[in-house]
Amino acid sequence: MPSREHKVAVLYVRVSTDEQDVNNQLPDIQAYCQRQGYTIGKVYEEAGRQGDDANRPAWTALRKAAFGYRPGFDAVVAFDATRYSRDLIPFLLDVREFANHGIRLETVREGHLELDSEAGLVLTAVQGAFAQNEKRRIKARVQASVKAAKARGAQFGRKRAFDPELFIRLRSEGLSQRKRARRLGVSQPQVHHHDRVLGVLEAHYGGAA
Repeated sequence: MPSREHKVAVLYVRVSTDEQDVNNQLPDIQAYCQRQGYTIGKVYEEAGRQGDDANRPAWTALRKAAFGYRPGFDAVVAFDATRYSRDLIPFLLDVREFANHGIRLETVREGHLELDSEAGLVLTAVQGAFAQNEKRRIKARVQASVKAAKARGAQFGRKRAFDPELFIRLRSEGLSQRKRARRLGVSQPQVHHHDRVLGVLEAHYGGAA
């Protein structure tokens, strides 16, 4: 990568629901870049996309730019590691691949994510494992919430029981609430309710809105 007088960082911001605002993450990321002496380049925004979705449009575009000829930036900065991925193996592979192209993956919370040193490998792997575990905990909480609601007499679905697994999968595919409601056999307000619950859980336990 050609040397430049000023290092350039592109920003990656992601939220899991359309109700959340990607702009909430930007002030902390911009302040971090200022402390690190980075000139801020393009901002890649992802709304309504899960961290385990391998086909996120903005993330795909960012990777294409990073791995192409003369990407024009030195680092990618996000709020925390969960913004990049919630699956451990893809997360570690991404860290390695970006590094192989001379680009640093960084976060406001964890700093530089790297695998070259023993300490860096351990820290990065721990952050990736934490992100993956939080995904499982959120999923378990949604299932527990549905089970508790059923015990109180709440009805989920018209002709079939509410399927948390299908709900999470359809949500990760970025389908609208109307389309998900039709596929799940529930009302759109029910889908909206579960989106809000899951958004709160991710914001609280996942470390970013």
